[in-house]
Amino acid sequence: MAESEQTKARQARVNHFLSKNSNLFTENKVLKFGFICLCLMVAYQQISIPRMIESQRTIILPSPNIQYEIGRFSANNAYIFDTSLSILAFYENVNAGNVEAFFSALLLYASPQYHGELKDLLNKRKKIIVKLKSISFFTEFVGHGDITVKGDEIYIIYNYYRRIGGKVESAVRKRLTITHVMQNGRFMITKIADKEV
Repeated sequence: MAESEQTKARQARVNHFLSKNSNLFTENKVLKFGFICLCLMVAYQQISIPRMIESQRTIILPSPNIQYEIGRFSANNAYIFDTSLSILAFYENVNAGNVEAFFSALLLYASPQYHGELKDLLNKRKKIIVKLKSISFFTEFVGHGDITVKGDEIYIIYNYYRRIGGKVESAVRKRLTITHVMQNGRFMITKIADKEV
């Protein structure tokens, strides 16, 4: 009697593993669970990866007193101020000897959409500067109070001088407006204009 019960129990176990329907249902449940886990992991990555990329910062220490923080679409004020002053120097502190190098350096900051327009503007100025070899231009920047940032526009107020031969003419007060955008950690000019104030 005990033998027949053991045989029946063994057959029930064997039949359970041979049953195609129950194995199919078990396999479907495992696949559904795996698919749900995969979907949850993909959703988590879609949310977290852009946040991680945006929050990354590169910190540059050009000197012990200054710290630049540059992100993918933003930068701190120290970096924006120093970059703006470099652009001012390339744009205004020119003479026949350095105009080619300075304007070429300024074009490196131009966004692709504005590159052609800025190049035309600089070429017009370059023709005049090269023609008048004895004239040079330079600027005097007073302090950080003369730089203001409003959104994507930077305003720099400065004194503009013209030297003819050995004589320096009186200063003209000017304002340079730089419209910029940060793309992939790079400062790009989208418009530049100067006017007397």
